[in-house]
Amino acid sequence: MSVSEAVDRIIDELEFIEAERRQLKAKGPHFMIVQRDGEQCNACASHRDFAAVYLLHQGRFFQVSLGTVLMRLFDYLARHNRVAQTAKQIENGTRIDLSLRVPRDAVSTSVIPRRYVRVYVRRIRQALGVALRQAGLEIESDAVLASDGTALNEVGYRFHGTFEWLNTAEVQQATKDWAEVPNRVTASTSTHFRGRRSHLGG
Repeated sequence: MSVSEAVDRIIDELEFIEAERRQLKAKGPHFMIVQRDGEQCNACASHRDFAAVYLLHQGRFFQVSLGTVLMRLFDYLARHNRVAQTAKQIENGTRIDLSLRVPRDAVSTSVIPRRYVRVYVRRIRQALGVALRQAGLEIESDAVLASDGTALNEVGYRFHGTFEWLNTAEVQQATKDWAEVPNRVTASTSTHFRGRRSHLGG
C-alpha cells in the first residue's frame, strides 16, 4: 500500500467515524429484535415469541440480556416509539395487541400491568447499560430509553433509537452480511437491511 493510499484509508475511516457519531446523536443506537422461527417479522406484528434483542454497532452484535417479559416490553416500546407511552397506555396497548393474536384466556397473564412498568423499565435500562458499555458507546441508558413528562403530569417512556425485526432463521445471514463489511456498516447504510422488515424510529 502506497503512502497516498494509506492516507486515503485513514481519511475514509475518520469520515466514517464522524458519520456514525452524527447518526448516533440524531437517531440513537440500532437494535435487532429476534423472533422465533416461523414468526411474522415486522413492526406491526402484535404478539410474538422473542428469542433475543441485540445492539448493533460497527458490524458487531451485543446482546441486551432480557427475560421474556422485558423483551415483550422492549418490543412494544420499539413499535410505539413515535410518542412516549405511559404505564396505563402500555397496559392497555399490550392488552389490545394480545387480544388480536392469542386466546382470550391467555391475555390476562400476558398483559404488562401498569404497576410493574417502572420496575421493568429500570431493568431494561440496566441491561442496555451493559450492552452499551460492551460496545464502547458513551451513551447513558436513560437517554436511549427516556422518560418524558406528559400533559397530565404522568411519566411516559420512549426509545431514542432505530429498530428492525428478524426471525432466528434470518439472523445467520444478517450476521454474515455485517461481518463482510467490518467497521463500515451502520443502521442507515446497510443495504441488506434497508427496505426489508425494518422500522426506523425517530
